[in-house]
Amino acid sequence: MQYSTLLLLAISSLLAAPAVEVQGGNDRIVGGRPSGGYSFMASLQINGQHFCGGTLVAPSTIVTAGHCVQDIDASQVTVRLGITQLSDYGGETIQATQAFAHPQFDIQRLVNDVAIITLASPSSATPANLDTSNIGSRVGTTAINAGWGLLYNQGQQPDQLMEVDLRISPNSRCQSSLYGFNGQASICMSGATATQTPCNGDSGGPLIVGNTLIGAVSYGNACRGDSAFTRIYTYLNWINQYLN
Repeated sequence: MQYSTLLLLAISSLLAAPAVEVQGGNDRIVGGRPSGGYSFMASLQINGQHFCGGTLVAPSTIVTAGHCVQDIDASQVTVRLGITQLSDYGGETIQATQAFAHPQFDIQRLVNDVAIITLASPSSATPANLDTSNIGSRVGTTAINAGWGLLYNQGQQPDQLMEVDLRISPNSRCQSSLYGFNGQASICMSGATATQTPCNGDSGGPLIVGNTLIGAVSYGNACRGDSAFTRIYTYLNWINQYLN
């Protein structure tokens, strides 16, 4: 199942629901480990509830997945930065003013699955660098994916930010394992085991090498096996239009 299917259902529920406290979990997210945090790691929230991840790439600009902002009213979205636990009252909480996907984003095929969120005020956090050298094409390279997604398919959402090591795999692998995989638009990522992978709620979150953003969580198969990350390098020109 694509992450976006459950995400849209979850967002519909959030829009109608009052804010409630997120219950924490100590288990590891689909083979991951607790993260010490990243200055640029963003939690996108509606009514105080996390629904997607994102990455600060300029003081007032967040990059996330296109399916994360599908049918979203930016005035209902807040962005939290500088936290590792969703229950933490510290860090920054900034209102979104705009949320829009790439003009050629296709929700059915999940191509051009990238979006920009603009913040009402600049963050003081250090942004991530953008991949200007196509690191995402270097098969075998290890990258880190971080997020507050479910610990397993249809499972529990952690309070603690989690991260997992993934490796860049050949496009041919995901063309076999993921329906409709497009190597120009996406990076094929694999864990050391099938249970090391992003899950629902990780959508839009960063795939990083050092402090460089090379991908954003796009879709996978029921939180198991290979996963597709939007290839940031492909969308540099589009993203750069909105950097402040």
